[in-house]
Amino acid sequence: RKAGLVNSLRLKRLTSDIVFLAQNLSLLKEGGELGIILPDSIFSGHEFSCLREDIITYNKPNAIIQLPDKIFHKTEARTHILLLEKGGKSSPVIPLYRSDDQGELEEPLYISKEEAVQRMDFSYYRWKNRQKRTGNYSCLGDLGVEIKRGHSTKKALQETGIKFFHTSSFTASNPVVKLENISIPGEVMVEP
Repeated sequence: RKAGLVNSLRLKRLTSDIVFLAQNLSLLKEGGELGIILPDSIFSGHEFSCLREDIITYNKPNAIIQLPDKIFHKTEARTHILLLEKGGKSSPVIPLYRSDDQGELEEPLYISKEEAVQRMDFSYYRWKNRQKRTGNYSCLGDLGVEIKRGHSTKKALQETGIKFFHTSSFTASNPVVKLENISIPGEVMVEP
């Protein structure tokens, strides 16, 4: 409550990332600026929409920067930098950036506060904008596919010999993986 994350108390569980963010916000003076690295789930996970709403309602997000995959040694976790002003009045749009391995930022994408409550990740909105322009796409859900978060590392999956998708299967230069080339009898394993 002291951090201004009142809606976030509805979350089923408060992860250490949220506690870390709350601690930083509670120590920050009104008008102070915070830059914090947080995991992708906070920016893209459906269950964290109330946290994103709190961030937007009680602070001014100045930028969200998606960091490259594997930027931190010994982890495949995707992360983002959240830059905000505590208690600042939010602007009608929030800039999203993506950084490359050298720290160079792509041109920003601007999303509304309503969109930011739904998601705050650059890759999603870049994909969404491209799909709007081309008009021809289908979603895995249209194919009756269910996607679940896995617990195996990419390396462990490679050792099994089972075909799978991993977040590293999708790159900025190739954001589409064609399904017609894959035929696996039985269960298909999909790993984010």
